[in-house]
Amino acid sequence: MKASGKFATASLEVPAVSTSGEQRSYSVRVETSTKLKANSVGKQVAGVLNDPRSWAGSGGIRFGLIANAKKANFSITIAAPGTASKACKIDGSGTCTDGNAVVIDAAAWLVTPESYSGNTGEWHSYLINHGVGHLLGETEAKCPKKAKPAPVMMPQLGDLDGCLANPWPYP
Repeated sequence: MKASGKFATASLEVPAVSTSGEQRSYSVRVETSTKLKANSVGKQVAGVLNDPRSWAGSGGIRFGLIANAKKANFSITIAAPGTASKACKIDGSGTCTDGNAVVIDAAAWLVTPESYSGNTGEWHSYLINHGVGHLLGETEAKCPKKAKPAPVMMPQLGDLDGCLANPWPYP
């Protein structure tokens, strides 16, 4: 996949579903060469971040998607591999942060690993939650106990060291 360096920003707004916790606004961008639709990705991201199993489940934070990227606290960007690797080092999670941006490698977004048994929606939820976790200051984790859900901050692109795939901070 080639890097175009051009981005489309989601033009829709999805408010936070909760009224408790710190309000964080975000925008969603996709590199045009990925052939993904910014509004479709934006709806999916909003669904994940508004899910009570996501970071909002702590009650200390809530997320709202806004169309005006300049007013957002942070952005979530799906970028071609070349663009993503220039922004930051992508580890075994398919995500990284670059300042106030969560960067998701489009190659990771488009190919669901064996650990997720073909469940693309759950894999996308993991990529979003793992990346936002880094932005919130969470650190990488390891498998604490075999046959239990992996911590969302554990890289889940490859071997899960006996843990079960898990896309949620609060499963």
